[in-house]
Amino acid sequence: PLMGATIEESWARGFPLGFILDKESQGTAVSMGNVKMSNVAVIQFCADENPDIDAIHRFVKPLPMNFDHDRHPVLVPENAFSPYNAQATIHTSQAFFTTLLPVTVKGRVSDIWRSYFSQALFRDLNLGVIFAPPSIHQIRNEHNYYGDMESERDLYFKGEKLNEFLSTWKSADTSIPARMEQLWIALYERGYIELLDVQVTQAWLGALVESGYNFPTKAEALPSPDSGKVIKDGSASNAKTRYLRKKEKLDLRNSRQD
Repeated sequence: PLMGATIEESWARGFPLGFILDKESQGTAVSMGNVKMSNVAVIQFCADENPDIDAIHRFVKPLPMNFDHDRHPVLVPENAFSPYNAQATIHTSQAFFTTLLPVTVKGRVSDIWRSYFSQALFRDLNLGVIFAPPSIHQIRNEHNYYGDMESERDLYFKGEKLNEFLSTWKSADTSIPARMEQLWIALYERGYIELLDVQVTQAWLGALVESGYNFPTKAEALPSPDSGKVIKDGSASNAKTRYLRKKEKLDLRNSRQD
């Protein structure tokens, strides 16, 4: 709604169905100000004509749908979650470590799960997600909506619980790679991903360290959007966070929670 969608009460793919009619979940712009790029993790651009919405939306609300190109970009508050996709997004260098996509879930779930997982890590890094007016006009290939709906099943039935879990998840570890590993293990244990995703994550983090990637450092939380303050730069440190830990292979096969 904050981007001026031409279809009222619309929602993005991955938005929990239980919140669709909740007016508070649709957001309100409370202040304006400048945001430094060093505080930006992801920029999600809207798409005109045939945007990224789920199959249920397509069944009940006719397209096309367009957005207001004159709207200001919107920063998602640090205490909120909003799904973003893998179609019209820019990941900044400080968020590069979160570009990994889960491989054990359906494609129409993978990028949305990644967006939620990542925002749980951005919270303590002084990094935010920005939604911006359209930069593309999307003409979508023909899809079977019933097939899409089946592929999106986890979004419908697990999305709300996932948000509840991520909103309370914490880690005492100051190493960002270690925090990411711990998060993905916790997600595996709760049935959101499979063991292979944990193993791929460990390999991915190791590869980033080997390549010399500078992980962002833990920072103070973003100020409240209604504080009227410009977001401060919290990522000045160039110290490399190391993940070279000689440890035993984790046996996670029997650690999943019921």
